This record gives sequence, structure tokens and C-alpha cells, in this order.
Amino acid sequence: MVGQVVKDYAELLFDELTSPHRPAAERWARVERLCAEHEPESLHLDFKAVAPETDPEKDDYVRDKIARALSGFANLAGGLLVFGIETNGGAKGEPDCAQRVERIANVGRFRAALERLASRIVEPPIAGVDIRHVDDPSIPGNGIVAVWVPASIGGPHRATGVKKETNDKYFMRTTTENIVMPHTTLEDRFSRAAKPSLQLVLLLNGGGVSFGLNVRLRNVGRGIATQPAICFRVEGQAGQVLAWYSVAGLSEHWRIQWARGIPAPRHVVYQSDPDVVIYPGLDVVVLNIGHGQLNSGASATLDVAGEIYCREARPVPFRGRVAHGTETVFPAMSVACPGAEL
Repeated sequence: MVGQVVKDYAELLFDELTSPHRPAAERWARVERLCAEHEPESLHLDFKAVAPETDPEKDDYVRDKIARALSGFANLAGGLLVFGIETNGGAKGEPDCAQRVERIANVGRFRAALERLASRIVEPPIAGVDIRHVDDPSIPGNGIVAVWVPASIGGPHRATGVKKETNDKYFMRTTTENIVMPHTTLEDRFSRAAKPSLQLVLLLNGGGVSFGLNVRLRNVGRGIATQPAICFRVEGQAGQVLAWYSVAGLSEHWRIQWARGIPAPRHVVYQSDPDVVIYPGLDVVVLNIGHGQLNSGASATLDVAGEIYCREARPVPFRGRVAHGTETVFPAMSVACPGAEL
């Protein structure tokens, strides 16, 4: 949570520095406040000072720093790089802090050169990089450049076309610097694939001793879920009769693998056929009971618990109460685990 708060702050800072909806004087005052308050660098914030007339496309120092920052931020969690602010050089192990503004002359040209450079200084290119300049109203054409680098799902990204000690290396951001990514971390980045993330969606309706139950699986992840299954542990009288109506209500290509506790079933597994898939952003109906019957006076409220399965993820646990007349969604909490199965 702390890391997310810091990232949110860096993204907010980018808006405060560069938003065209803010007055120019207000934006520049925010730049000066960074130095007055000695803003520290962090996992999501980095400052760099350059010579006033620097050409980023020809200056090896700038090329090196932008390549490291783009690679480091994109490969980890995203962040903000600000050119035109000098730091004080913190003690070993401590973050540097903003010290003073070192205005870049012809800042618009500097920004345009950075935009051209950013598209070819890392491989593969990073989607969503946003580069903007901030003018000092008292010295038109002079100012700073802010570079927002989003966390990337298309990486890992390596520095390219820069000096030997940086070229062809993969970087990651730490709290104080961009470092070469350790081999084990790099191996993990290359092995990552888009994973599914399944949610269980339940709708309980009806009245009196009759009830209806609609059971769906929803894929909110980026990968395809194959051969999904649901293990139900149900309580209450509606749960006791659930399995009796399941056979007729099951969707095509689904089956009850086994049930425990007949004639009062409490533990039911709905298993799909091997060729069943759920694509990202789609729902699949597992079960639809239109006219279940309870004993007189029983409540149709369901207390449920269990797990959701698919081959690409670890079991996702769920637990809670399904209220009458309300669609209930049990959020996914899966962690990638190729080959997971019942």
C-alpha cells in the first residue's frame, strides 16, 4: 500500500507540474517548491540536471540517463523523471533531494528531442510515455522537462543505442537509483505470460419456497482461462437442495464431478470439459436453476464458500453470503501458477 501511495503521488506531481488546465505561474511555483522543500527521490521519482544548451540526441549523458530511467521505471512500477533539477547528493544509501532548478534553454526543443529519443532508446518501445515541458514564466523558453513512464505489461525493456556500460542491459528502479536487473528477476520477467483472473458471479432470486440461482464465471484478467471449475461448499436449506437441481440447470459442456453429503449435499464440484475457455472480459454461465423448491418457511439466502479453478492459476478462494435479489460478485485473488488443477 505504501508503494502505491508513493506512485500515486508521483503521478499527481506530474499533473501538478504539467497540466495545461493549471495556470503557468502555478505550475512553475510547484517546480520551485520541489527544491524549497528538498523533495527526495524515490522508487517513482528521479531528478536530473543537464547543461542549459544540451541536445539530448547527441549528449551521451542524457542518452544514458533517459535509457536507464525508461527501462528502470517501465520494468518495475512506473515513475516520473524530471530534467532540470539538481540534487544535493545524499549520503550513501540515502535518496538524493531536489536542491535547485537548473533551467534548460529552449526547453521545447529539448522536449521534442527527448520524444524522438524515447521511441528508439529502449527495446521494445514503451507504450504510454508522456513527455511535457514546463516554462518559467519569467524567462520564456527556459524551464524543465517532466517524463512520465508507466509500468509496462509489454516488457522487459532493455537500453539500446547508448554507451557500452548501459547498452543492451535491463534496468529496474530502486529507492535511490536504476540498477541492472538481477538475472533471477529478468528470468521471471521473460517467463511471465498474461494470466486469467476469475470472479464468481451469483444471482439468487424468487419468492416463498421457490428460488432461482444463476451462476457465472467472469474473466477479469488478461489471459484465457481454460477448463474452469468451481468447488462449492454451501450452507442453509437452499444449499441442501442445490445439487438436486444442478443436473438440469447445468450449461452444456459442464458436469458435476462429485458431491458429498447426499441426500443433503454440502460439497459440489462443477467441472467444465477440457475444451471450455473463458476469454478476457467475458462471462460464462455455469448453472441456471429456474425453479428450485425449498421447504416451507426456509430462507433462500445462501452462505457459500469454496474455490475457483482453472489450469493457468492457483485456486481462488471465496466465502460470503448471497442475498436474495442481489447479484453478488466474489472478487478474484489468484496468483499465477501454470498447471494448477483440481
